[in-house]
Amino acid sequence: MIVDTLQQDRGLNIGKKSILSTDELDSLLYSRLPYFSIYGLKEKIYQILILLPGITSSKADEILGYFDQISLSKSQYVMSANQLQDICKALICLSEMQTTFSIDYHWHISLTCQKLGFAMPAPIIFADTNWVKDEFGFVVNPGTGRLELWRVDYTGSIGYPMSIWKEWVNGTRTDLKWGIYIKPTEYGQV
Repeated sequence: MIVDTLQQDRGLNIGKKSILSTDELDSLLYSRLPYFSIYGLKEKIYQILILLPGITSSKADEILGYFDQISLSKSQYVMSANQLQDICKALICLSEMQTTFSIDYHWHISLTCQKLGFAMPAPIIFADTNWVKDEFGFVVNPGTGRLELWRVDYTGSIGYPMSIWKEWVNGTRTDLKWGIYIKPTEYGQV
């Protein structure tokens, strides 16, 4: 798909090596797709707000009053998924005059956008990576269209391919045994 096309472009290669990391590109696409026209942006924001906990339809209307005060760039005709989420969070902060809440709006907005199709589908998160802020999850890579192992944030809206682990996941590395236990009792916890 996109990655294959970029790898074929000789202008984006130095020798046989691509100047653009496919992992970086895939990560960027994952957090930004889909793109959509800014026309209808206010309606999209309203659809998100009314599905959030603690926000009634009248509160959503009040929050959208702040939207009318924001000046959007006249030259920008499209908006990315992460920009939409950032605008929703900013409007809530403006309306409440605070930046911390008892409700995790970052998580709820991400989840709502995934459900509404305003962001990439939620990954299948299955384990903690033991790295700060990351979880393991299976993601449909927007660059290749393949199901892959990624590290993702807790909202599933930001991620990075674990392509360096491919040999462990696809079974081509046979000299060392590695795997994921599928029964809780195998971890000795139960």
